[in-house]
Amino acid sequence: MEVRIHRNPGDLEIISRSMGEWHSIYAHSAVENGAYVVELHDGGLKIGQAVVYSMDVGRGYRAGVIYYIAIDEVFRGRGYGLRLLTQAEAFLAREHGANVYLASTSIDNEASINLFRSAGYTQYTWEEIYREYGEKTADTLLRIMCSYEDEVVFIKTRGESHRVVLENMARAINRKAVREWWYRTCYKPWASRIGKTR
Repeated sequence: MEVRIHRNPGDLEIISRSMGEWHSIYAHSAVENGAYVVELHDGGLKIGQAVVYSMDVGRGYRAGVIYYIAIDEVFRGRGYGLRLLTQAEAFLAREHGANVYLASTSIDNEASINLFRSAGYTQYTWEEIYREYGEKTADTLLRIMCSYEDEVVFIKTRGESHRVVLENMARAINRKAVREWWYRTCYKPWASRIGKTR
């Protein structure tokens, strides 16, 4: 197994094939705006790709976001997804000091749900986040992860309870930096695609 890390938005073929046009646009935008591509290779073959980034969320927390993760169709069901996720987390911790991990997916994506659960993530719905942590926290998480189409949120901490982490994030986060990231990475590609201007 070999892990390669790059920042080339033109080299996202597994994510593009696996997730379709819209998600490909957002993955490219994330990499163009500073995200990394973590790739898993085996015997010279590219097995999977993850698009990841980190963000300082205040009070000593740095969120590592698993924005996209995909395994080439011919290699699925062999444990590569968990290997790639583990490598992506290790990269975010080692190179960026991540101590909390965030991800999201749609409610019908059983493979992703099973993957994140098997890696120790706790699953929430957006409704639960709104109810338990409030609108500011939910809105901030939505913008950090650009996950407006996803119904499920995953959180993994390195020791502290999710409640402590999320409550501290809600109080300390630099909302201006989050809004700027969201605008460049999420809103702008969407708006240009549908012909809106702001």
